[in-house]
Amino acid sequence: MQKLVIIEIQKVMNNMGGIIRCEVVQVSAVETFEVMNSAVRLTLKSGQSWETLTISTRQTTAVAPPEKSEAGTAYAHRFTTVLPFCVYRGENISFYRDCCRNGCLVRYTDANLRTRILGSKEFPLTGTFEEVPGETAADLAGYRLELEATCLHPQLIYKV
Repeated sequence: MQKLVIIEIQKVMNNMGGIIRCEVVQVSAVETFEVMNSAVRLTLKSGQSWETLTISTRQTTAVAPPEKSEAGTAYAHRFTTVLPFCVYRGENISFYRDCCRNGCLVRYTDANLRTRILGSKEFPLTGTFEEVPGETAADLAGYRLELEATCLHPQLIYKV
C-alpha cells in the first residue's frame, strides 16, 4: 500500500507543466463573470459547457505575469499547449479556431488541485491554432494552441 502512494505522488511531481486538466469555453457562452478579491464565480448560458483539452503536460503552460507601467499594473494572461493530432479533427478544429478569433476562457487545474481561470468576459483570450510538424515531412504531430489577453487582474481562482 505504501509503495502505491509513493508512485502516485511521483506521477504528480513528474508533470513538468504542473497542469493536470484544461478546459476551454468560448466567451460568447459565458452568462455571468463575477470577480471577488482574487477569485471568480461564473455561469455559462443554458446548453453551454466547457470543452476538455487533451493536453501534453510537458508542453502546456499557463501564466499571468504582471506588467507595470505608468498607467498601473496589467497582467499578461498566456496559455500554450500542443494538442495531439490523433484527437483533434473536423468539428473540434473549427471550435478552437473560433476560440482564437472570437475569444475564450481557459479553466485549468494544477498539480496542487487548484483550479484557475485565464482571461475574462471583458478581456477574453485570443490567439493562434496552427499545425505542428512531426518527425518526418509528411508527419503531423498535432496543433499548437497559443492564447493571450491583457487583463486588469491576475489569473483568478475558480469558485464553484
